[in-house]
Amino acid sequence: MTAGEAYVFFDSQAPLEEIQRNLPFAKDFAKGPSALELLLHQDLERLPVAIKQAHLAQNVSLPYILEGRLATHFKFPEQPGRSAAYELEAIFIILYQGTEPENAPCRAEIWYLEGNAPQRVSVE
Repeated sequence: MTAGEAYVFFDSQAPLEEIQRNLPFAKDFAKGPSALELLLHQDLERLPVAIKQAHLAQNVSLPYILEGRLATHFKFPEQPGRSAAYELEAIFIILYQGTEPENAPCRAEIWYLEGNAPQRVSVE
């Protein structure tokens, strides 16, 4: 089985360095699996073409990207991308709450691939 990958595109008032410092805490607090690798950056060129195109088609400016790659421990065994998105969403919500002012609107979208088809998850 291949690894599941998911991507959160988001906006933040916090600088990248502050978000990066809070990332391990958010993963621990969300009880994210140790098999979940996280990478925070702002480089669209690192992304799979289908994810990049799907995100750009939304025509929104969300400069930060949190990538999650999950090699094992799938919540949805037949859907590794959805499993990664599920874990990444929980971590992202805690991360966002820890770096943004109270009641700040959350501007984010989560994408993952199942096969070659990009899927979008609502952030709640």
